[in-house]
Amino acid sequence: MPEVSEHIGVRGLGSLTVDVEAFSDEVGDSDRVPEDVQEELVRKTKRVEKLEARLADAGEPTVPTDYEAFLEDDVVREQVRDAKENSTASEKYVRAVIAAVLDQGGAVTYDEVTEMPDATDKTHVGRAANALAERRVATVDEEDGAKRVDLNPSGIEEVKQERERRERRREIMDEL
Repeated sequence: MPEVSEHIGVRGLGSLTVDVEAFSDEVGDSDRVPEDVQEELVRKTKRVEKLEARLADAGEPTVPTDYEAFLEDDVVREQVRDAKENSTASEKYVRAVIAAVLDQGGAVTYDEVTEMPDATDKTHVGRAANALAERRVATVDEEDGAKRVDLNPSGIEEVKQERERRERRREIMDEL
């Protein structure tokens, strides 16, 4: 049975101390712990180790300046709000997709989004990514068999241009 007795702190998730030996002592001899529980514990331990490694490698997240300006744009905020309110995507998954892209500083796979708090279902990640892509806030691509999502600053420029053209057409129609 793997041995973990480290304090794990993940920003935004709080902290957790896992002591497998103490767990084994509490439930008795590890031979009496059901095999599926042991397997689940091994899986969880490996996941914690993987997340710890990513956290150590990542350092402090840096948000590209263009993403900061992009997300502060009123049109982007309107489109994100629309994605949250008028699509089949859950609001928390829309936020998770954006947060994951910001955290990575660029495109992320759906699997990477599922590592965000409260975003564990790739189907819902896909819905949120597609809702954002339909509103041109994000792009969805496939690379090496994995779907990836990234923010789409040029797409919002297209939305703005379309709005301007529509407004000019309205003005012309009003003058006629």
